[in-house]
Amino acid sequence: MNDSNLLLGLAVIAVVVSVIAAGFTYLSIASLTTKISGLAIGTANLTVETQASINFTTAVVNWGSGKVNDGQTQAHLSTVGAGSVSNGNWTAATGLILENNGNSNVSLNITVGKNASNFIGGTGSLYFINVSDNEVGACTNASGFALGLFYSANTSNTLLNCNSFRFDEAADAIRIDFNITIPENSLKGALGDIITATATAL
Repeated sequence: MNDSNLLLGLAVIAVVVSVIAAGFTYLSIASLTTKISGLAIGTANLTVETQASINFTTAVVNWGSGKVNDGQTQAHLSTVGAGSVSNGNWTAATGLILENNGNSNVSLNITVGKNASNFIGGTGSLYFINVSDNEVGACTNASGFALGLFYSANTSNTLLNCNSFRFDEAADAIRIDFNITIPENSLKGALGDIITATATAL
């Protein structure tokens, strides 16, 4: 009988201890939950600006000094490919390279400052310009001209309207080539023209 009472007493004590331990566990969890639910939440914000920027990475075509060869009435200078000179002793030169170095597609137009008559002068002078992709797909939705063809340089016209000049690294450069004819009675001295490229962010 005494042994039975002892075992019963121990069992009761064990149950009480378990209940107390469970209570402490519950209170600890409740306290932890309260602390977690009180954490503050932050945010990270930034703004990426649109930059419309173009740059002539090859900015000068320089044929140097020369003249029409004896016995010839005119010389022909072209920047296509590696450049060429015929019937004259100028130095061959390559075309201009224009890059979209911003982070936005832009609309682009290119104009010249002179016509053949006031750039080269003389009888039968010619001044042609050709715009092409230096990287495939750089100029899309061209209007008023076709890429890769020569057009007469004329101050009264916008030579190139590229409705979308791309900024993608692999497709962000165009080439501008020239084909000129210099007659033997052309203007003399240092001759030149200014090519202007204007970009507007899309």
